[in-house]
Amino acid sequence: MDAIKKKMQSLKTETENAMARADQLDAEFRAATTLAEKTEETVRDLQKKMQHVENELDITLEKLTQTTTKLDEKDKAYAVAEGEIQALKRKISLLEDELERSESKGTITTKELSEASALADSINKAIKVLETKNMIDEQRIDISENQLKEAKQMVEESDIKYDEVARKLAMVEGDLERAEERAEGGES
Repeated sequence: MDAIKKKMQSLKTETENAMARADQLDAEFRAATTLAEKTEETVRDLQKKMQHVENELDITLEKLTQTTTKLDEKDKAYAVAEGEIQALKRKISLLEDELERSESKGTITTKELSEASALADSINKAIKVLETKNMIDEQRIDISENQLKEAKQMVEESDIKYDEVARKLAMVEGDLERAEERAEGGES
């Protein structure tokens, strides 16, 4: 009879231990499930942030392309203006030679001199206008170069943010895998 009572007591203790172990495993399972949900939420947030960064990168690259195109156009306009200035300088040189020849002439010299002087004045005005346009173009080029630098800096910052997000994502994925392994271990 004592043996049966001891056996009953032993079975009761084993049952209580098994129930406590089952409760403990159930609590561990709920904790692992909560952690997995939080990790999934974090991964979704990181994916949203990564998408946002990618969108910003696309916008920045598009702005960079536009700025580069504008810069190329300004370079072409500057080259054309330089060509016009050189042509006008050559023309001025030719006019000055003609002026020297015309001074050697007699009575016609005065009339030709006044015409050449008026022409030279208009050419000088044209040169000043072109020089003013050239200065404006140079200022625009400087602005475009600054915008290009800013765009490059934004691209570099976006790359750094992307690398950080990718690193964090890798860490979160590792944590998720460990959590899943623990969860699977807890289920077994």
